[in-house]
Amino acid sequence: MNMAMSNRRFILLFVIVLIVVSGLFCFGYFSRKVTHYTGDIILSGNDVLHLKNEDVYWVGALDMSGNSVLILDNAAIYNSDRNRRQNCYSSLRDNAKIILQNNSTIDHFMWGLALYDDASIFITDSTLKLGLILGSNGTSAHIVNSNLVSASSDVGGDFLMVNSTVMSLTFQGSSARIVNSRIENGLTVSSSDYPVCVDLVNSTYGMPINEAYTVEYFRQGVICVYWFLGVEVVSDVGVSLSGVDVQIYSSDGALVAQQTTSKNGNTQFELLTLEISKHGETFHGNYIIKVTCDQTQIQETINLETSTQKTITIQK
Repeated sequence: MNMAMSNRRFILLFVIVLIVVSGLFCFGYFSRKVTHYTGDIILSGNDVLHLKNEDVYWVGALDMSGNSVLILDNAAIYNSDRNRRQNCYSSLRDNAKIILQNNSTIDHFMWGLALYDDASIFITDSTLKLGLILGSNGTSAHIVNSNLVSASSDVGGDFLMVNSTVMSLTFQGSSARIVNSRIENGLTVSSSDYPVCVDLVNSTYGMPINEAYTVEYFRQGVICVYWFLGVEVVSDVGVSLSGVDVQIYSSDGALVAQQTTSKNGNTQFELLTLEISKHGETFHGNYIIKVTCDQTQIQETINLETSTQKTITIQK
């Protein structure tokens, strides 16, 4: 009797698993298309190429123009002939756009991916295993939660990288903002025509900061290093105090930033700590914190060299 019941339970469980797995296949959870293609892909006008849950093994180049869009959604493009890889040079012009999202990868073009005119690329939770080049003032590249081999700008463009990793960066004609990211190797910033500033916010390097850049190439280029300063205000019994005025002053007494604490008693400031140019390094990390609560004022100094959380107690 017990054996028969046990057998029925096993059969029932097997049927349930079979139904679930079949359903997942029907909805595409385990299905992934594989495509082999030889030849250049040309997108123009309002063309849209959308690759989803697909691996493309491709020999050729990508030529995009007009308002064309290439979307990779949990998809990948690979080079299928390493011997012909040196002939693959790809570019985006006009308002062409590439979107990589949801664990997508491009690992294909030997000479990189060049953006001109007002072309753009948006990379989220994905990987670009080739060099990215911003070749015009109107170009833009936004990289979030992703991995990038390298990026460079010769003329201009808008570069933003957040929560990502890159091997090397070169900016010769555009400003850039890099937040919560990691630069594994070198960073080159230079400009002979007009000032270029690269902001590094709460970002780290695979080498000491004084080895991560080359000063002789700076010209008018500047690297500005920022770290976060979090200030929490609590009472003497540990209660978070909201609506408290928090001011940040530079070492020479100038007001730099001001906030009121949230309902959790917190504020967060993004503060300049180091400026690097052809003239060398200038440290800006000495700050004064002033906290005012009713008639009580507390003042503390801080030497900010990395992101820091500070708790200030108010006697109530």
